[in-house]
Amino acid sequence: IEIPESVISISLSGSGFQQGGPVGCDIPPSSKLESIYISGYNGVGGIMNTQVKKISSDGINIFTGNYSSFKQIPSTVEEIHFYNMNNSYDENPFDSKMPLSLPSIKKISFDEVIFEETSTPFSITNYTTLEEISFKSSSNYPTLTYPQNLKKITFDNCYIDPYYGGECVKPNINLNFPESLVGLNISNFPNLDIIPSVFPQNLQELTLSNMGLSALTDIPSTLKSLNISNNGLEILEAFPTQLEILNVAGNTNLKCLPTLPTTLKTINVSATKITCIPNETDKIKSTISLPLCPNPCGETP
Repeated sequence: IEIPESVISISLSGSGFQQGGPVGCDIPPSSKLESIYISGYNGVGGIMNTQVKKISSDGINIFTGNYSSFKQIPSTVEEIHFYNMNNSYDENPFDSKMPLSLPSIKKISFDEVIFEETSTPFSITNYTTLEEISFKSSSNYPTLTYPQNLKKITFDNCYIDPYYGGECVKPNINLNFPESLVGLNISNFPNLDIIPSVFPQNLQELTLSNMGLSALTDIPSTLKSLNISNNGLEILEAFPTQLEILNVAGNTNLKCLPTLPTTLKTINVSATKITCIPNETDKIKSTISLPLCPNPCGETP
């Protein structure tokens, strides 16, 4: 198969897509190819030395070195996304064959990936350009040492096998996050106690949804977005003065709020006992219909 040099995105499904295999792949040196989506048991060894920036891999481990992997990851790759690797494979995405260097990588994500508990520990510390890493609906989360320039981290939900059931096991997450972090999302691990005791002090976005929280203290003063929905919170401390987005929905026993910062633009108080707000701001007058509270939070007439 010859890929026209004007194509910027391709999707490879089925089997046998391999240079020198049943189906060959020829990509011109002048190719403008930027995005590749791979699913099924494909061989992708012929894809290299392109300008590709994004690789999405559905059920395929592109780092194993076998017929279904890249012989060489293009140095231009900025994003790699893994999906649906939730069966028993001979190899798993982050093993000893993980590239030591991805010189342009900015984002890596894993969605429904089972990491083998016996796999060789891996490192992303050499990925000096990495800005964001995300794990969703996965299990056996790897313990990472983070590069110091990392900006966003997501740990969201355990993978529970729908056929065999089971429980969410507390993941071994390294809670020593770099101070460079501006976005942190740890969600849907109720009552597993994986909240850091100290948050990075430059955080701008914090999501701790469905974590079984009954209290939250010492949140960074730099926050612009705070999502603490679906917890067991009854009392909240003062909000950061720069806060713009607030989501406390689903805290069913939460009755009142501390003073809202003047910067606040959006607020979600659904499925709570909040019936009034402590003060209005110019930016939320038109977005919420609740009246002003007659007394400050925690005080009665």
